[in-house]
Amino acid sequence: MICEGKVYMSNKPQSFEDVYYTYKSMVSSICFTYTKNLLDAEDLIQDVFMRYYLKQPHVVSADHLKHWFIRVTLNVCKDYYKSSWKKKVQLDEERIHRQPQEYPLEENHYIFDLISEMEYIYKDVVILFYYENLSIKDISKALLKPEHTIKKRLERARHLIKESLERNKIYGSKD
Repeated sequence: MICEGKVYMSNKPQSFEDVYYTYKSMVSSICFTYTKNLLDAEDLIQDVFMRYYLKQPHVVSADHLKHWFIRVTLNVCKDYYKSSWKKKVQLDEERIHRQPQEYPLEENHYIFDLISEMEYIYKDVVILFYYENLSIKDISKALLKPEHTIKKRLERARHLIKESLERNKIYGSKD
């Protein structure tokens, strides 16, 4: 419950500042993974916390609040990509013309780029599972989707990554 800018969980009040520092790392990680740009990520982080401050959602538990932040953060990131401002930003010419073989052979960099370019339904579960270390059950609660759906999306995302790595001869190419 929230009263006068404080969150009450188990009758222990938490200030906005406490909530901010508790969830900032998670929100930052998700925003940066989506944008791959620190300045854009900071704008989105600010937007997420402004929504929290203005909406003051009814909070039942710490898990409930964490899932609220996950849902809102993902929605803010998706809205950012749908915005007309983002669509009008000039694309980086060097990045457009770079071939997959020109990526550093460090698979993590290439995989990060693959994840960033995935459809939202796959990107969301990959980010939450691998970057935020959430269980399938927690992802299911956060996204309000059945566990089976989350497992299937994660399986398909893994397949897409593996397929791309094999196609571009990055997978298993360490001699």
